Amino acid sequence: MSITCYLIAGESSGDILGARLMEALRCKEPSIQFYGVGGERMNEAGLVSLFPIHDIAVMGFVEIIPGLPRIFKRLKQTIADIRDKKPDVLITIDAPGFNRRIAEAMQPERRQGKMKLLHYVAPSVWAYRPERAKRLAGLYDMLLALLPFEPDYFEREGLSTKFVGHPVVEDTLQGNGAAFRRRHELGETQPLLCLLPGSRRGELKRHMPLFAKTVALLKQQIPDLAVAMLAAPGMAPDVKNWPVRPILVSRREKADLFDACNVALAKSGTVTMELAVARLPMVVTYKVSSTSARMMRKMMKMPWVNLVNILLKQSIIPEKIQEDATPETLAQAVLTLWNDKDAQQAQLQGMQQALGMLMPEGATPSEAAADAVLAKVAPVVDVKHRARAVTR
Repeated sequence: MSITCYLIAGESSGDILGARLMEALRCKEPSIQFYGVGGERMNEAGLVSLFPIHDIAVMGFVEIIPGLPRIFKRLKQTIADIRDKKPDVLITIDAPGFNRRIAEAMQPERRQGKMKLLHYVAPSVWAYRPERAKRLAGLYDMLLALLPFEPDYFEREGLSTKFVGHPVVEDTLQGNGAAFRRRHELGETQPLLCLLPGSRRGELKRHMPLFAKTVALLKQQIPDLAVAMLAAPGMAPDVKNWPVRPILVSRREKADLFDACNVALAKSGTVTMELAVARLPMVVTYKVSSTSARMMRKMMKMPWVNLVNILLKQSIIPEKIQEDATPETLAQAVLTLWNDKDAQQAQLQGMQQALGMLMPEGATPSEAAADAVLAKVAPVVDVKHRARAVTR
């Protein structure tokens, strides 16, 4: 069957999910056509993005305000493009603020049976704002959930939900740390810290100065410390005066970077699960504006932000969030992990256990997601095919 699929990802983690889903769909339906909004990974998978993904990649209650005019412009543009392309299925990936408005606008087409609406990545209703489950149920035909305990929250609201697993478990991330060290002229046993401050403008603004001060404190305790960091566009000028100038690494070197490092200091998010796959011990942090933090605390129902801790219901990964994220606390947490082999081993065991909970039966997560999409869209494609046959 010939299928037209429109995908919208609003941030880098969604871009990875979208790209893998596209690849799995194309394996099952080679003639499928893709349109939508995505980033580098989805572009590599064959999508010509309607506009750059960073135009809508904004986090936080306060942080989003300056970008609202641009976001509303992109909303209008995206809605018009969907109506022009007339896809059989619209798949929104995470980015709930932007994608909810897209789904609301597409309800007439959905009710008329012209397209199916699917959402990939369940909102964390188990952590905060449980009322979102009911709202989502009124907008979508199906939800693809990454976590095994999520379907219950949405199916009780009448939304068909399938646990497809987390695509991070598809990664092997078997890098060559020795080759990385040779390329960057590092000693075989030289201490190497991996820094992952994020890629969004707001994340970099808040995390980069914090990480620089943390590195300065660590340098006092580890004189031959080296630092490497996944690079974001325009990052080089920000690190030229650091006490230890980081090696800036492209995404293509990520697996080698993770294998070469001793410990990681990472912002909360999908990248921490990639570190778990790579079996790299980590300390997790995150900062937003004080106003956003106050609002989040009022809504949060979960004591952890890291997925390993959430799945295992215990603090395996050290978390230093908001006021707890100071150069002193981060440096101490990194040093403790660096020097405590038992703590490192406990992390590695916890990571392995958590990752095992994220794999569906009988397929990879991307394959399971693709199967769910095709099963849901088949009736729409069949109706359109029969309508075209009648008009001939």
